[in-house]
Amino acid sequence: MASTVSAAPSRAAALNLCTTAGQTVLLYGDFLDKNLLRSGAGYVAIDPIPCIGDPCADAGSFAACHPPATTILQRAGTVAGQMGLDRQRALRWAAIWVVLQASQA
Repeated sequence: MASTVSAAPSRAAALNLCTTAGQTVLLYGDFLDKNLLRSGAGYVAIDPIPCIGDPCADAGSFAACHPPATTILQRAGTVAGQMGLDRQRALRWAAIWVVLQASQA
């Protein structure tokens, strides 16, 4: 018999992060390598799925979408640090995005 994974705790954590964000910003919404182009000045992000939310959500999403899984939290913390964001919030968002991906798989 196949086991089922409940996303309810993750949903509750996401709602908590959304309601406690110190600020809301325009998020990229699909921040993946496939949407980054290198230009002479650096990188340009293309093909966004814009939304409004916690700035740490994009950092967590980016980290969650890059293998190996053993480095997701480290990556989320590094990205948050480079962006001047709250590291702990980015780690929590990364965990939420991982659960979302697992529940969709």
